[in-house]
Amino acid sequence: MKKLPFFLLLPLLVGCSFSLPSPSSSETSKGEELSSEPIGGTSEPSSSSDSWQGSASSEEESSQETSFFFAEERTLDFYSINDYHGQIEATSSFPGIKTLGTYFKSKKQDGAILINSGDMFQGSLESNYNRGNLLTDVMNEAHFDAFSLGNHEFDWGKEAIRNNKKRKGKDGYQTPFLCANLYDFDGSQEGSIQQSDLGGETSIVYADNGLKVGIIGAIGRNQITSITSQYVADLTFKDPMPIVKTLSDRLKKEEGCDLVVLSFHAPQVSAMSQGITSISPISKKRYVDLVFCAHTHKKEKGVENGVLFTQNDDKGENASHVRITVKPNGVVTSSLSTIRKADMEAEVKGNYDRGIEEIVDSYAETTDPIGKEVLGDSLGYFGSRSEAPVLMAEAILQETQEEGLSVDLALVNQARADLPSGELSYSALFEAFPFDNEVYVLEVSGTDLFAEAEYNYFARSRKEAFSKKGRSKIAVLDYLAFHQNSQRVYDYFPSASSLGKLEKEGSPYRYREILADAIRNGISLDPEGYSTSSPRYSASYLGSSL
Repeated sequence: MKKLPFFLLLPLLVGCSFSLPSPSSSETSKGEELSSEPIGGTSEPSSSSDSWQGSASSEEESSQETSFFFAEERTLDFYSINDYHGQIEATSSFPGIKTLGTYFKSKKQDGAILINSGDMFQGSLESNYNRGNLLTDVMNEAHFDAFSLGNHEFDWGKEAIRNNKKRKGKDGYQTPFLCANLYDFDGSQEGSIQQSDLGGETSIVYADNGLKVGIIGAIGRNQITSITSQYVADLTFKDPMPIVKTLSDRLKKEEGCDLVVLSFHAPQVSAMSQGITSISPISKKRYVDLVFCAHTHKKEKGVENGVLFTQNDDKGENASHVRITVKPNGVVTSSLSTIRKADMEAEVKGNYDRGIEEIVDSYAETTDPIGKEVLGDSLGYFGSRSEAPVLMAEAILQETQEEGLSVDLALVNQARADLPSGELSYSALFEAFPFDNEVYVLEVSGTDLFAEAEYNYFARSRKEAFSKKGRSKIAVLDYLAFHQNSQRVYDYFPSASSLGKLEKEGSPYRYREILADAIRNGISLDPEGYSTSSPRYSASYLGSSL
């Protein structure tokens, strides 16, 4: 990484003792390769009206130590995204990865630090088909400084994470994958677990204005419950806040970082009031100076002890631009601007970065023909929390009947997007049902069935009334069938006995493919036939005969 030549700094340093960063550039834990790009933002904040400025102004600020003594204040720009969910294509709401990737790469070339707070891959045919390779390649091309793992990074198991983590850009750059509180788990006491190799703890970036930045990546502890349990059976998420404090002390006291930034795949409520914005008795500085949040897809902007917390919505609709200023006395101030889709498009103007465009186009050669297949013609709009999941449940129920499984009911959770009216493409179906859920047949208690039917969606074939005292045979998605709470106790269907899963030609028959085949074979696409108020689909009628 670049640093200021000593002869330029000498007039400013009379009477001061300090140490400059070594030319070895950035570092990560676990032996990660780091960015060789100079950091030091010079771009102006967005003109967006959604902005904030503030500083850490409490009295305890005066007790902070600084790693460097600066004659002038220094600024550094950060650009962040969260919960991108595989949004490769541009739409009326989202800029698409060509525009966003080009925009972020240009900011990196201007000296900014790029942060991705997780849930990057899962969500579209164009991304899922290659298990996140496309978007990892884009991050490497743009030289993201940190990528914190989100819960949906685990949807394809550990090997998919490892494979993406090992990928390199054309220039050899690897985006640091971070998850400081992710540990291997062997079922014994917590003291016997070791940090997982899937994500490092920190990334250190040297700015060419002399600032040294430590980035910590972590995930919310209870998000293990948002992952299909089979994929995290040998992993655990430890309480992140003690780990963040320990790493901050190491970064600020031992590594000499001037700033510590937390990229946290969890909402701000999970990070605030946890002590991470207080002054460390070890480093004599705040544990963190800036927090990027994620997971809830909700725009957040909070301040605690002068430390900014920010989260944007999903799929790149908006990005955050934070400008941090470090004053000569060590006081840190922050300003926040929202970068909207229109802002990115106005700057890029369709002139995509060649490297970004080549990456996206190379994958499109495979996925475009698949996504453009027209499965059928929808007679109306299917809502993601109404007709769409009921349609899915009906398709699964019909499949079990064709296989002669005598299932009483098929149960699914909500869709991720609505199904449009008119021509229904495979790509649109994929967006609504992006996960690779398998379908299991369980025998469950009536008590469990009534509880889960209340919060999910189903289609029933059984005409007799269900009883809380009886048992039923149901087809259900694996995420629901084997859901565990944070104590690893099965909490949705604790009474369940597994009778097997649906397969096709010796492989799991995943829920999306079941519905795709049902549409190809002529299942009705009239949304009026899938109303959640219909007795066949309503929890209110479970205890009644049809």
